Amino acid sequence: MSKAVQGILLAFLAYGVFSVADAFIKAVGARLPPFQIVFVLGALSVMALPFLRGPDDPWSSMFRMARPRLVLLRGLAGALAGIFGVVAFIRLPMAEAYAIVFVAPVLSVVLSGLILKETIGWRRVVSVLLGILGVLVVLRPGLREVQFGHLMALCSAVCVSASVLTLRRLGGEERPFVIYAGLAAVTMAVSAPLMLWQGFVWPDPGEWLMLGIAGAAAGFAHVALMAATRRAPASLVAPTLYSQMLWAVVYGSLFFGEFPDSMTFAGVALVVASGLVLIARPAVAPLPQDAPSA
Repeated sequence: MSKAVQGILLAFLAYGVFSVADAFIKAVGARLPPFQIVFVLGALSVMALPFLRGPDDPWSSMFRMARPRLVLLRGLAGALAGIFGVVAFIRLPMAEAYAIVFVAPVLSVVLSGLILKETIGWRRVVSVLLGILGVLVVLRPGLREVQFGHLMALCSAVCVSASVLTLRRLGGEERPFVIYAGLAAVTMAVSAPLMLWQGFVWPDPGEWLMLGIAGAAAGFAHVALMAATRRAPASLVAPTLYSQMLWAVVYGSLFFGEFPDSMTFAGVALVVASGLVLIARPAVAPLPQDAPSA
């Protein structure tokens, strides 16, 4: 089996496990406050650090940042993406939440043009238009009520795209070990006061188990995804992101009684098409290191 095939299979595994984490987050969100869920997941995410640390990296090296402002900015964007994403998954059917959050690569194109002054060619324009149309089909403003969860999913997509943009600015100047540690630290720092303000609800044994599984799954998925990107080019790894839509439909229907209608499926298809049009040009392939469960 070639390294590229190994990378693609690892990416499919990573996104499948990410979906498991999101399903457990949705389950515990029926009773536990979202800020508390984010804090616990941030604390559990440190379990992945030993697998990301290089053999020559002492633990103290996680505090030695080449670009500290960008690392902390990426951590803040990732933390906010996680907070907004958790709220969206709690309040929306999984397929709808994924459909809106998956517009993040398209938003990255817009932000790269506005902030990095990159040229936006016809392929990018088509991708942006398809993505916007897909979100409008899912939301259907004027035909049904746009819920708070929809707005949170859009906010999560914006933050994911900002995180991707920050990662691009970092380039290869910072080690993944440092970037991931920064994300975990900022996530806990941001969510802790919000958790105390909202009020702590002590989880029962079943909820602790589900939180533990969600945290372990998210950590494992991050490690698997990084391993995938080391074995296969981003242009091959990135399309596997959309396999989460299949899991969203499966888990949503099996465990939460969610059955997307035909319009939602049409919107999902447009969002996926927008991403595939973008990925078709390897130079602008989206970076798949962020997810709502991160």
